Amino acid sequence: AAPALEAATLRLDQPQLRLTLAASDAPAASEPPPPAETSASAAPDPVARLGRFELRGGTVEVIDQSVEPFARSTLEAIALTAKRVRWPERSVGRFELASRGPSAASFEARGALGAAGEVAWSLAALPLPHFNPYAKPVGYRVAKGSASLAGDVALAGEQVDVDSELVLDQLDLETHRGDEFEDAIGVPVGLAVGLLKDPSGRIRLPIRFEADRDEVRAQLLPLVLATLRHAVVGAVALPLKALRGLAPGGDDELALPAVASAPGEAAPDAASDEALAALSQLLAERPLLGVVIRGETSAEDDRPLALDALAEELRAGAPLPPTPDLGFFGRRRVAAAVVASGRQAPETLEAEDAAALDALLASREVAPEARRALAAARATALRETLVDEYGVAPERVQTASRAGAERSGATPELVAMGSLPGDGELPAVSADAPAPATDDTP
Repeated sequence: AAPALEAATLRLDQPQLRLTLAASDAPAASEPPPPAETSASAAPDPVARLGRFELRGGTVEVIDQSVEPFARSTLEAIALTAKRVRWPERSVGRFELASRGPSAASFEARGALGAAGEVAWSLAALPLPHFNPYAKPVGYRVAKGSASLAGDVALAGEQVDVDSELVLDQLDLETHRGDEFEDAIGVPVGLAVGLLKDPSGRIRLPIRFEADRDEVRAQLLPLVLATLRHAVVGAVALPLKALRGLAPGGDDELALPAVASAPGEAAPDAASDEALAALSQLLAERPLLGVVIRGETSAEDDRPLALDALAEELRAGAPLPPTPDLGFFGRRRVAAAVVASGRQAPETLEAEDAAALDALLASREVAPEARRALAAARATALRETLVDEYGVAPERVQTASRAGAERSGATPELVAMGSLPGDGELPAVSADAPAPATDDTP
């Protein structure tokens, strides 16, 4: 017959337990643990019926020798009270559990277990550097930070409903394998931390899901990754949600809208005011973020740039280039208008002379240096606008330029403050980041 235990009250005072996982005990990463052996002659499950179970002053020490350096964790001051305990039904009418972990981290849980039940728990101030032995093999190191987790679990038959919130406080995460993190989340790890930290240095991640009991462990990691990805996108989308042109354009993509300028002009146009206000709000709410601004030019800029170059040549004494549609007096009129009015010259000319000037400008090659200068001027102008008009700290804005045939204006891209690039070095933020510079672009 099955061993049986029945008691009105069972008390344990200051029990101590040490668990050691030797390196040879750990299953290979690619191999599942072997199934438990069963036989027809195995002893039946024990039966327990307890009216009340009490544990006071318990200690559990866990030594994991399967990682390098060895990981050692201690739970102490364990206190557990449980009523109406039933085994093998694994039901508890009501229980309360409290303990202290590494560096005075605390854990509390209370509720009822069985075919149906509810459990509320809270884990507070768990130091994350304590787990670096587990992070090191996958390329991460936690320099500082703590974790807190609070939530509720509802049980109904085989269904599990989890509603919880994870809070990471003052997290400082380093990685040597950021490509894997970026593949999973969509942004580099430093940028993700900067996006998620609020002004007090906390990251809050709601973790909610429903699953069958057997599927909880299998679904937890993909769920956390999906939650993290959505949180990163949401951190940017919140102040920018009213703006058109905001990415993400895909599940793993994150980008800010471009800031347009009039053809040939450096200053951002007035239509960008709403986008710049939202960007400044985002930077104010996320103190670990900065932006790198890349100026851009397009074919729309060629005509005003060609007109600038022509005006400079004429003012220096060069003759107007041959223009078949203009006679002697027409050439003089066009040259005089360009010298006097620059980009406004076409507006001062008669239609026939203006058309001839347009044909002349269309035939001129625009020097790469002119495109580079305009791209750099646009990046600088947008930086000055953010600093002077929107109050963004100068050290949080850097500039980079490129002169590709993309768009007229400038594009701000978010970076983590700890990895703001040097002159001209711009980290990729999204999967469709612009192509590398060519010989015509810096």
